[in-house]
Amino acid sequence: MTPKLDQQQNQGLDAHTSRRRFLQIGFGATAGLVMPNAFANLLTQPERKLSLLNLHTGESLNATYWAEGQYQTSELQAIYRVLRDHRTGDVNEIDPNLVDLLNILHHKMNGKQAFHVISGYRSPKT
Repeated sequence: MTPKLDQQQNQGLDAHTSRRRFLQIGFGATAGLVMPNAFANLLTQPERKLSLLNLHTGESLNATYWAEGQYQTSELQAIYRVLRDHRTGDVNEIDPNLVDLLNILHHKMNGKQAFHVISGYRSPKT
């Protein structure tokens, strides 16, 4: 490869990574702003749960990710794993505020079933 081509590819990767980071920050900020006060009481409950079904891998998860006044690290890691890039196996952390937003949406929609995951984390490789 020529140095110019390498430089163009690196710039494209940096721009893609920057967009991804921008979206992560945007979703996190939006999660904090979108939560109406009517659902704020859901965040004061002693436990917060999330159910996921990854349609690509067939994995399902019922996680109590908040208990005893704090996020449960092992349960959050299990959520990250279900939401991983199933093509590469790469796992990435997700802002816990986004997990809380999913919990609120589930309650708001009187959810009885798991969220069906079509696309979770997408690594730069894919």
